[in-house]
Amino acid sequence: MRPKRKPLRLPTYDYTNNGLYFVTICTKGKTHILGHLENQTMNFTVAGHIVNHTLCDMKNQYDDVSIIQYVIMPNHVHLIVAIQENKNHSDMSLSQFINLLKGRMSRKYGSSLWQRGFYEHVVRNEDDLFRIMEYIENNPLQWELDEERLKGGRRSLGLRCGFAATDSNRQRRFGKPSARSGTTFNLSDRLW
Repeated sequence: MRPKRKPLRLPTYDYTNNGLYFVTICTKGKTHILGHLENQTMNFTVAGHIVNHTLCDMKNQYDDVSIIQYVIMPNHVHLIVAIQENKNHSDMSLSQFINLLKGRMSRKYGSSLWQRGFYEHVVRNEDDLFRIMEYIENNPLQWELDEERLKGGRRSLGLRCGFAATDSNRQRRFGKPSARSGTTFNLSDRLW
């Protein structure tokens, strides 16, 4: 008998509401099936290439759900998902989108890649968003530092993976960028 799982979602929150969500999905058994970081480079396996191509294909496939930024690590993926619809909620929930994404990746690979469920954090404001974006950008570096620390070896720099929204996409979805680090969004109140 499986142990009873603790619910991961906020019980009273509507995940079809307009907003930004920081999502982490982990590989089944947390195995390093997506690739490995070595000498400042993320070397994708076949599974890693499939995940990367699927994320790129799906980043703007839907009118009301898009992927703003992501990073692929050896055993997990972090992404920021935006749900934005004119009527204040989407026809697709965050769970539906993530399940569609995970299912598409696994079908292309030929077997299940992912553990059950996913972790999410509702992005609450601009400061929260920039902290998360920085975390995503620094995740490969932190991974290598942790790996080297565990091995007792030398330190090396990580490579950024994934993408950030282009300036035109940022302006279309979030308003014109401001001067803060060149990546600040002038986010509309309806995202929060």
